[in-house]
Amino acid sequence: MKQNATDSAFLVQEGAENAEKQPDLKQDSDEEDFLPPEPEPAKKHPFQCEICDKILCNKQTLKVHALVHEDPTKRETFRCEICEGIFKSRVALRYHLKTQHVPENERKKLPCPTCGRIFKSDEGRK
Repeated sequence: MKQNATDSAFLVQEGAENAEKQPDLKQDSDEEDFLPPEPEPAKKHPFQCEICDKILCNKQTLKVHALVHEDPTKRETFRCEICEGIFKSRVALRYHLKTQHVPENERKKLPCPTCGRIFKSDEGRK
């Protein structure tokens, strides 16, 4: 359907009258309705450090981790009987012994098929 100039003028006038009759939406709306919801407080993990919020996998690792935050002069240390190295935990000492003081007959010897170099682990050979 074709509209002429008088039809357009009527539509503009009709729209203006309707706008005056309708309430102003900005005044009636509460700003609170448009605010994003407050974030819920983060749930505490059962094995989360109280000091640094680090999450650990179980109670024992949390207990060992807590030693990091203690005074170093009060902390128990573990000494390697072979090289006199000092470690913060028994686990660290065991790892040291396993990786640094392996008897020659127990060491892995993985030759590289390309260059012939000897590696201690598959990761090193890659």
